[in-house]
Amino acid sequence: MTDISVLQLAIGPMDNFAYFIISKAQKEVLIVDPGWEADTLLKKLIELSLTPIGILLTHGHYDHVNAIPEIQADYPQLPVYFSKNELAMFAPKCNNIVDIEGGTVLNLLGITIQCIATPGHSPGGICFQLTDYLFTGDTLFIQGCGRCDLPGSNPKEMYNSLYTRLKPLPGHLVVYAGHNYGHVPSTTLSEVIASNPILNCETPAQFLGRFF
Repeated sequence: MTDISVLQLAIGPMDNFAYFIISKAQKEVLIVDPGWEADTLLKKLIELSLTPIGILLTHGHYDHVNAIPEIQADYPQLPVYFSKNELAMFAPKCNNIVDIEGGTVLNLLGITIQCIATPGHSPGGICFQLTDYLFTGDTLFIQGCGRCDLPGSNPKEMYNSLYTRLKPLPGHLVVYAGHNYGHVPSTTLSEVIASNPILNCETPAQFLGRFF
């Protein structure tokens, strides 16, 4: 039985989710996409007696990184794992950035974390696969996918990320997305595939037709 649990935290004015990936035995935690409400996140760490050991970023958009400076004010040595392929304009204003990319394997909390490159919403999009969980940021929502009309976005890359990198993953993985855009806050990848129309396009042209 895994020692890892996930706490999903609704934060900010844009229906964001931040996450705590918690080692119950070690009382350590990885924070995923702390975009808002640093005070809320810091208070929750104290409430649960957790020690943060790192921040994982799915991408660099402001609504996923805003809280990092305040968190690092309390934990100045905290590393931030961030795609080296992200646009420079999206680099978080923080210390201790550790470069990652697709294929990077992190060994943290006593588990293996696979970094999957998923460009499309932004050039440096990363999804994190570990134990029974998949953190998809703004690449894949429970319903829909991230916007592809922003600086650095590319709908053709989004199609490839969704259809060749995420859709073939094990269906039991629980999808934890970057926003609460769906009929439930989280569910398995197999259920997302069954209900999300963005993953059921018959051709790339049909997918791209949603954006052009």
